[in-house]
Amino acid sequence: MNSQSKLTRLANAGGRFLSALLLFAIFALSVPGPARAAGNGYVATYPFVAGQTGLPFFSDPDPNPDPEGAQEALAASAQLRARVTGRRVLSVWGTGFNRRHVYYVKVRAGTSGTWKKVGRIRPDYNGDLQGQYLIPAGMRRARLYRVCLKEINRNYQICTTARVN
Repeated sequence: MNSQSKLTRLANAGGRFLSALLLFAIFALSVPGPARAAGNGYVATYPFVAGQTGLPFFSDPDPNPDPEGAQEALAASAQLRARVTGRRVLSVWGTGFNRRHVYYVKVRAGTSGTWKKVGRIRPDYNGDLQGQYLIPAGMRRARLYRVCLKEINRNYQICTTARVN
């Protein structure tokens, strides 16, 4: 075998090795690591189980972390207002909401009864929100409505009372 064919085989093998290394690097960067954000504003951490030999045991982070005081923090910073016009249209507006969160708009007639989801709302860049929704036909006789915005991924909400104008 001559030296030219040995060099060609060596170059091909080196090219395949570099291609595989590049693909591995791209794959490694696309997989979320323990120090990257989990997409919900919280950092995912993977605890190590002490006393275990070999590879550490990793557990998945809580997909819906709700730190203590989240409900109070939402209520302290956000202001929600609502009004019903013509017993048909519910107008909702507010300030101080987290612009990265999406909220369900829920309504019920009076102070008791069943909750109905009438839509979703997302704050603008400044944290302000504004929207209009139709009241369900079975609820249109009430004079007073309870309106809540429930954060979709977490279990907290802010409520207010709406009167018919």
